This record gives sequence, C-alpha cells and structure tokens, in this order.
Amino acid sequence: MNNRKIFYGWWIVIGGMIMMSFASTLVDTLNSLYVIPISEDMGLTRSQYMMTSTITAISCIIATPLIGKFMTQKNLRKVQLTATLTMAIAYASFALATSAWHLYLASVFIGFTFMAAGMIPASVMITNWFHHKQGLAMSIVFAGINVGGMVLSPVITNLIIHLGWRSTRLIIALIFIAAALPTILFVLKATPEEMGLKPYTQKIKGNTNTRQSAKQNLTAGIRIPLASAQKKGFYYLFMLGMVVSGFACAGGMQHIGPFATDLHDPIFASLMISIYSFSAIVGKLALGWLYDKYGHNQSLLFGGVLFLGAFGLMAFFGTNQVLMGVAAAMFGIGNSTGSINANFIAYSIFGKSNYSYVLALSKSTQEIGKAIGPLTLALMYDYIGDYKIPWILSFIFVAIYLFSWVKSYNHSRHYV
Repeated sequence: MNNRKIFYGWWIVIGGMIMMSFASTLVDTLNSLYVIPISEDMGLTRSQYMMTSTITAISCIIATPLIGKFMTQKNLRKVQLTATLTMAIAYASFALATSAWHLYLASVFIGFTFMAAGMIPASVMITNWFHHKQGLAMSIVFAGINVGGMVLSPVITNLIIHLGWRSTRLIIALIFIAAALPTILFVLKATPEEMGLKPYTQKIKGNTNTRQSAKQNLTAGIRIPLASAQKKGFYYLFMLGMVVSGFACAGGMQHIGPFATDLHDPIFASLMISIYSFSAIVGKLALGWLYDKYGHNQSLLFGGVLFLGAFGLMAFFGTNQVLMGVAAAMFGIGNSTGSINANFIAYSIFGKSNYSYVLALSKSTQEIGKAIGPLTLALMYDYIGDYKIPWILSFIFVAIYLFSWVKSYNHSRHYV
C-alpha cells in the first residue's frame, strides 16, 4: 500500500457515516422531536404516537433476518439504494397523515428499510475493508448517528417552529435523498476486491501483552458451529442483552425530547439532544479505541457506567439545567454501547465468518426491546404523569444488559 495515498476504505467510512447520519438518526434519535407536535396536532396521546416506534421495530424484526441473508456482496448496494428510497418516501408521507393509521402504515415501511439503508451494509462493508483498526473505523461510522443528531436536531426544531412538522418531514426527506444517492452510487463499494485492493491490515509491532490481547480479541471468534453455539448459555445471554439494550436505549432516546420539553422548553430539549449527540461522537471514538486496545469488556463497562449515571441524574435532578447538560453528555456516550458495542460483541464472539448473519439476527432481536421500550415508557408517563419511574426502570435495564454481555463474552472464550 502506498503510504502517500489515502486508503480507499476511509472513504467507505465517510460514506457509511453519511448514511448512518440519516437512516438511523431519523428513526432512533430525532423521532422524539415530533412526539409533542404530532400528538397535539392530531389529537393523539403520547402512547398512541409511540406506537409508530413499536410498529417500526416490529417491522424491522421481521425484515432484518431476511435482509441479512439476501444482502450478498454482489447486490449489497442495490438493496441499500432501494431501501433508502423507500424509507425516504415513507418518512415524508407522514406529512399527508390525517389519522393515526397512516402514521402506522408508513412506520411499517420505515421499519422494513432503515436497517438496510444504513447500519447493516455499513457494518458489513467495514468488516470487509478493515482487518486492522476495525474498532476505530466502526466507531467513526456509528458516530454518524450522532453527527446527524447534532446537526439535524436544531434544524428540525426550527423548521417545526416556523413551518410546522408536516413541511419539516418533506424537507428532511429531500435532504436525505440528496445526500444518500451520490454516496451509494459513487462512493460505497462492498469489498476492496471490487477496486483491485486488499483489506486494511498492519502488523502489530512489539510483544506487549496489551497489543497481543487486543489483536486476539478482535479476530478470535468461537470455533464451534453456529448451530451448536445457539444452544449454549452464552448465546442466550448475548440475545438477552440485545433485547434489554434495545429497551433502555430506544426508550431513552425517544423520550428525552418530551422529558426536557415538559420540564423546560423545546429549545432546551433540542440543546440536550445536540449535547448528547456531540458527546456520543467523542464517546464512540473512545469506545472504539478501548475495544482495539483493551477488548470488549473494558469498552462496554466504560460506556455503561456513564449510561447508568445519566438515567440516575434524569430521574432525580430533571429540573436542574446544569445537571441535565451533564446527563445529556453521559447519555450520549452510554447510549452508544447499545449500538457500537452490540456490533463489537457480535464480532468478538462469533468472528467474521458468521458476522453478517449474526449481526442481522441480533439487530432484529434488539428491535424487540426497541418495540417495547418507548411504548412502555409512554404508557407509564400517561399513567403517572412524569418520567421518574421510567428512568429508574431504564437504569435497571442498563445494569442487566451490561451483566449479560460481559458474562456472555467471558463464557464464549471457552469455545475459542
């Protein structure tokens, strides 16, 4: 490899980051900005509106395993292009809604497509292009979720205030298409072999235990058949962590906007989203660096402890704007464990040969929690009238998935 020339894989990273900044951000991060405007305009309760998140997640559960099998190296970009256009149209169609059933129907198509538009192809391409510095590359791609949140949150908030939520949906959908089409058509390549290149590799100099263990952790998956692994305890712990992380992460992201709006105002809610989006950019890079250097568990626990702190602060100090700023920063880093560390543990346990299938299956399983979490917290809010108990429940769920993933990874080492 010519050191004077930028390895093309880094352009893949930038392209994946662009796709994630829309496909995942619009569904997971910024949907909370629409909760109050749409609910008030259409006469819906928050739990009725949050059914859109549940339907999106259920649709994703159904579609993602099929996508994982169908999305081969040869047709990856075709599937991604089709999914992107379908998702953008469905997202924009909210603007035409006159009743809840239209929102629910559009959410079905968003759920079918948003993983295929961003996360799955981006993750597969990174594992194809990077055999070294994979944690860093994956972290940068996933930071796209938070770059999108940081940039689009004030844009969407101001558009809603000045033009209304319906016009906002149309404008954001057009921006999504304008950014995504050239990225998919001219930047992204499924494998380095398409360009006559080889994956990014580098010999690790020195004999320190830290570097050896980091390399071993990155490349050593289980050595038993996947069918046999699916009968082991570590597999069930892995999947339990996926479900519970989906509950905690999606519930937090979907409700942090209305939570801040209730106690303060929409501008402060937008500020909180921008703060946690920015902190998550730094956090994902830190989590990737920790993964490359020290391994999965250290990376996970660093982010997980901060996530616990964020829910604790929001539960008991919600009216204090300074502490809410701190909570937002902690939330951004901690919430990242549910996305990037989910990918890291899948790769660390199952290795490259099973990665694309296991990733699709695990993300589909995680969507079960995403289907339940936002709706459960909305129902609790409708009944109680505040977010203290929902945040305490989220704190408990974070502790559960941290325990499950650490135990799962440790047990899987017996089969390496």
